[in-house]
Formats: sequence, C-alpha cells, structure tokens
Amino acid sequence: MTIVITTRKAQAEFLQGYKFISGGTIGYQPHPTEIDFFNVTIEFPDWYDTSLVGQVMMAAGVTYGLDLDYSSYDNEPARVR
Repeated sequence: MTIVITTRKAQAEFLQGYKFISGGTIGYQPHPTEIDFFNVTIEFPDWYDTSLVGQVMMAAGVTYGLDLDYSSYDNEPARVR
C-alpha cells in the first residue's frame, strides 16, 4: 500500500527520519502548486491493511482527519451536538 501526504517541510523531514517498523520506503518532493508544502510518499508492505497503516501513522504522529468525538479518549467536558 502506498500513501501520499501533503505537509510542511519539517513534518516531511521528520517522517523521512522516522523508523517505521515495516521499514517503509519514504520519499518527499515539493508540492507542485503549494509553496512550502511537500508530498510525502510512504510505501507499506502488501500485507498491511488500512487499520494497520492508521496505527503506524498515528504512532508516527500523523493524526490528521481523526474524529475524536468517538474516540476512547476522555472528552471532558463532553462534546454536545
């Protein structure tokens, strides 16, 4: 599985130096239209499913797009809809 993340340079450099358990291949290059943003490409082994990729990315500090409304973390004060 290959994923591409668009992020700032500091995050791209951090991910390049991060020691993924799988030894995933990581590369980054400047985003073609956004100034100061980079596309980070991460390759995972074929046997990784989406939940395992999510766990590995969360361990690396990438938590973009998570809806913590339904997480196991304590939301004090509780969110009201």
